[in-house]
Order: sequence, then C-alpha cells, then structure tokens
Amino acid sequence: MKKYIFGLMFALVSFLGFAGDVAAFEDIGFSADGKTYLFAEYGITDKDFQGYAEIYAVDVAKNDFLKNGVYKTNPSDATTGKSGSSVYAALKEKNQKWLNSFNATPVSVEDVLYIKPNDFKDKTETVSVTDFVHTTQDNPITYNFTLVPYFEGSGKSLVSSFYIVVEKTDKDGNQLEKIVVGNPDVKRKMISSYAIEKIFCSKDAKNFVIVVEKRSEENGVPTIRYMVETFQLSN
Repeated sequence: MKKYIFGLMFALVSFLGFAGDVAAFEDIGFSADGKTYLFAEYGITDKDFQGYAEIYAVDVAKNDFLKNGVYKTNPSDATTGKSGSSVYAALKEKNQKWLNSFNATPVSVEDVLYIKPNDFKDKTETVSVTDFVHTTQDNPITYNFTLVPYFEGSGKSLVSSFYIVVEKTDKDGNQLEKIVVGNPDVKRKMISSYAIEKIFCSKDAKNFVIVVEKRSEENGVPTIRYMVETFQLSN
C-alpha cells in the first residue's frame, strides 16, 4: 500500500511538473451596448507555483484596450501557493465596482460560433462557420477566418506576429464583406504558435470576438496565454 501511495504521489508530481503554465480563459462578456468586451485569464506559474490573474476591457470597434481597462495581479512571493482561481476572485472583488459599470453578460451558447477541437493541430488555419442563428435558414451567412502567422528567428531570439482575414459570404459564396483583423507589426517574443481558440458575437451579430491562443515553450514545457481580436461587421 505504501508503495502504491508513493507511486501515485510521484506520478502526480511528475504530471504537475510537466503540465506547464496553461492559463484559464474567462469570458466576462459584452457590455450592455455590445461595444465593449471583457475577459480574464488566470493560472499558476510552472516553476514557482505562483498564482496570477488579469482582467481586460476591449473597445470592440477599435480592437484596443480601454483607457484604464487592464487590471493585473502578477505572480510574486505574495501569490506563492495560491491558485489562479483564488487570485482571480480577489482581483475581481477588488475591481467589482468597475466591472459592474459595464453590466456585462457572459456570451450565451447560441452566440458562440466556434470552439477549437481538442485534437486540433494545424497552425495555419481557416475556420469556416455558417451562422444559422443570427440569419435565416433560406439565406445563411458564412464567415471564414484565416489566421496568418509570421515567425522570425528561433530559440530565445524568436519573434512572431499574426493577422486574421475575415470574410463574410452569402449562401452562394458571394463575398459580402472582408476585413483584416490584428496588427502584424506587433512582434511578440518567444511565441512559437497561434491558434483560434473561440469565436463569438454579440446578440445583434455586429460585434465579434476572436480568442487567440498564444503558445511558447522553454525546455519542452509549454506556456499558454490568451488574447482577443475584436471587430464589427454590418448586418
């Protein structure tokens, strides 16, 4: 029995040691007018086991953070041994009045256009989604999202960026609208891959959010963080 318990503990420690730093994404939701999107991410660092949490408010039309729209609790000695969820709960409570001012509602199931499958491996992707919820069955709208990454250098010298081409087409494939989302001039250090994690829209299908997974690795141990790209389309 002792050998069994020791083996189980060793396996658990080994799993935790190689699990990496994978943040949890939290959808706080669109503001009441749909013009602002709020989200959070939180987790615990791989090596020092320090909790962290971040809350962001994004102007959907500008695809940029609001002024004074970012709140963080960085990993530190003070968060050692604390779970990411508890650090997030404390950060949220501290800024609850600010959060309440948006009257944000989490995205409902019918407004989720895409969720990345668990077995997804393609790094250069086109996600095609036909929206039957916000359009009619006779004339559905299809959205194509193509993530185009750029990488330069390798190892600790690696820098990368990306942009996303968004196309809106009718049932016959005619292009109704096309825009480019994201800034390829923003170079991020040590990010080795990007992937579209989720896509959703506001109730009126005018405001859109693309959740992008950012992955880096050091000594074979992954670190995953999230960001969003936002945009508006006409109906």
